[in-house]
Amino acid sequence: MKQTAHIFDEIVKWVRQEPSAAEALILAFLALGVAFQWWHWSSAQTGAVFGIAAVLLGMFVRSQVTPTVRPRDGGRELIAPDASVTEVEILATGLDDLS
Repeated sequence: MKQTAHIFDEIVKWVRQEPSAAEALILAFLALGVAFQWWHWSSAQTGAVFGIAAVLLGMFVRSQVTPTVRPRDGGRELIAPDASVTEVEILATGLDDLS
């Protein structure tokens, strides 16, 4: 049982490190299943399964890659909500001016 838990933990760790690769792997598995007729779906069912899987996996990847909330430090936002891209880039690089 411990070995199974360890394998599961390693899979979860890999999926969190490479969510886009995990998404591609799952969609490739679905495509192989359709190509080799592992299951028999109508065209509408196949489209629905691929569409739903792509959307759900895309949401998962976005949640792993892009923060869904602004970063905070002790209740204070680290990036001002009205900061422009240029201001954020300047703050990120530590430069005070562009000259």
